[in-house]
Amino acid sequence: MNSKIFKSFFKSYAENVDNADQLFFWKLSDELIEDVLIKNLSKRLSRTYKILDAGGGTGRWIVKLAKKYECTFVLYDLSKEMLKKAKENFNSIDLIDRVKIYQGNLENMNKIKDESIDYLISIYNPISFVSHPDKVLKEFHRIISKKGRVIIMAQNIYNGICSKMNNPSSSVQELKELEQKNIIKWNPYTPTLSLFSKESLQSLLEENGFRIIKSYGIPIFLQPGPEDFDSTNKLKSKISDKLEKNLNFYKEVKRIESKYNSFEELVNRGMNILTVAEKS
Repeated sequence: MNSKIFKSFFKSYAENVDNADQLFFWKLSDELIEDVLIKNLSKRLSRTYKILDAGGGTGRWIVKLAKKYECTFVLYDLSKEMLKKAKENFNSIDLIDRVKIYQGNLENMNKIKDESIDYLISIYNPISFVSHPDKVLKEFHRIISKKGRVIIMAQNIYNGICSKMNNPSSSVQELKELEQKNIIKWNPYTPTLSLFSKESLQSLLEENGFRIIKSYGIPIFLQPGPEDFDSTNKLKSKISDKLEKNLNFYKEVKRIESKYNSFEELVNRGMNILTVAEKS
């Protein structure tokens, strides 16, 4: 990965990512993810339990989970700017005493002891940003406790093909590289990302010592508008606008997504793949 592009992207991203759910496409996506997390975490987690957020950035998922669980947390991320914002977020709600923060590459998490983590989450595709996903999963397997669970999210290869194929500015070379190498570059300002199918993500987990519990597509039917990817979160797509203004429509879309997003034959429709696995 180009380190300059990585630093530049996350410096800008850190300033606005916590406001992403003001756009109602992302608000709905967040709620679908949170439902999966709650289904796959124990109902009661005391202070003796530890959840690690791998590539957790500004810590917004730790903030969400801390409202529901009494456990302690670990935030592990490579971006200095994201972690700076995370400290501000934790301090603002008196959460800092329940969180340990580490800056580092997910491919070598030597700051974390073997089998010291009960649950590991990695939301909105950190594994798509790394150069060697297999090394990351080896580290996840090393640090997770026996029978511990990981909940891993990755960008979907089929969604990538669909998006590029329907973009008039895409080139033949982009499509060939996407299909042959499973990598994508959305624009000049974002890093090159690795893409996965349900099957390839599950296989990678199994190869590194995990037993698959369930995979989900997040979301499988709802499609974002181009404005939903505005890094400043100031633009609003037509679908985000409708979801915001029509509560009944929002609820019905969420109900349908929740009903079908774990169907084996539909998971690969997902914009992202979210897989839950247990250390075997």
